[in-house]
Amino acid sequence: MRCQGRISFLKFTIAVERPVYQTYVMLTHHCGDRGLLFGSLVFLCVGVITVPGGVASEDKQLQGPQRPTAPSITHLPEVRVTAKLRPMPLPEPDEATRQLGKTPGAVNRVEAKQYREAKTSNLRDALDYQPGIWVQSRHGLIETHISIRGSGIQFPGAGDERGIWVWQDGVSLTRADGVFSPFLFDPLFKKELLVWRGASASDDAASALGGAIVARSYTGYDSPVLQARTEAGSFGYVRALLSSGWVDGPWDGYTAVSHFSENGFRQHASGNSERVFSNLGWEATPDIQTRWIYEWTQGFSLLPMTVTRQQALEDPQAAAPFALQNNTRRAYTFHLLGWDSSWLCSPDARLDFSAYWMYSDISSFVVILFNELANDFGGRIQYTCNIPLWNRPNECTLGFYPQFDLLRNNQFRNVAGLPGRLLSSRDAEAANLIFWQRIPTG
Repeated sequence: MRCQGRISFLKFTIAVERPVYQTYVMLTHHCGDRGLLFGSLVFLCVGVITVPGGVASEDKQLQGPQRPTAPSITHLPEVRVTAKLRPMPLPEPDEATRQLGKTPGAVNRVEAKQYREAKTSNLRDALDYQPGIWVQSRHGLIETHISIRGSGIQFPGAGDERGIWVWQDGVSLTRADGVFSPFLFDPLFKKELLVWRGASASDDAASALGGAIVARSYTGYDSPVLQARTEAGSFGYVRALLSSGWVDGPWDGYTAVSHFSENGFRQHASGNSERVFSNLGWEATPDIQTRWIYEWTQGFSLLPMTVTRQQALEDPQAAAPFALQNNTRRAYTFHLLGWDSSWLCSPDARLDFSAYWMYSDISSFVVILFNELANDFGGRIQYTCNIPLWNRPNECTLGFYPQFDLLRNNQFRNVAGLPGRLLSSRDAEAANLIFWQRIPTG
């Protein structure tokens, strides 16, 4: 038997000038398995509410209207409520999820807690098993090869990726010539990773065929005061992190130092790297926030190179004879200095500024010795507003991304792992001026 219940609430008010009598009556009934049961009239409350201006005596008979008295004024003490503001460039997780839900394309959101519970040495550990993303570790070291929807699948062989735009805290890690070096990226410093698959998925990926990876680092607001982390495994694998975050009034900061070393499964496959990352935030006003970023990376890795299928089956750990004879390896140094500011112009408009300088010195000893020095400069100006137009939602975004790259490439003959005769030397320049706008039509 289906059970239905209903509650009827009746309110009867009997009022005179003062006092006011109010009577509440509730009528209930419900249905049970054995039949219909009826409740009874229950008088919940019969009370007296006295309004300001005095109480009339029960013995006094009310005769005619009485002149109302002026209500008394009560002054309450001042109450001030304060709270710490989170940096505007880092929305709350629920807000970030809502923003991603409005994207007319495929997006992956990876929080740090999803990969920090296990080994985390490179981008593969952070983005492995994500749909639409293929990440493979090169020679088992910190270097990785990444492809999104097939873009960049052709491996250039020099540890550089193309076709993907990588952003970190409003700063581009992809140079003006379209090159991104994955070994310069440490996922342990990042709070979350957003992967916009395809050029149509995001404003940040509009000029890259494969899409974009947007990384958001920890700040003093969301990091522990002191954190130490150590990983260890077979083949001499060691990974360590020491970080600290703090907040003091309008200032906050985060600093982290990490180490990586590994002997590798194959011969001639060891590597190590040291990194320092720091950011400093300043809340000038509740509507203006600024953050400075600095990162330093230095690393070294031996390259076992490729072998034939027969050689791999006979000895899976063997390095290529050429790698042993010529001591193939890679060494790199990286500096990044960036600035990112946000101005909340109004409750419905926001303006973002950023500027950066990135320096990299990469030497690769393979068939020949490549030495590349790169100075990359760039910035971003982005305006976002959500002002209704003709009584319809109107979320408009305008952006301008300038980038300039100065390169010097020297190539030497590799003589048993040492630089020999200079083969070529050239200077190159690259520039990008990207204008874009996004105006929803729905």
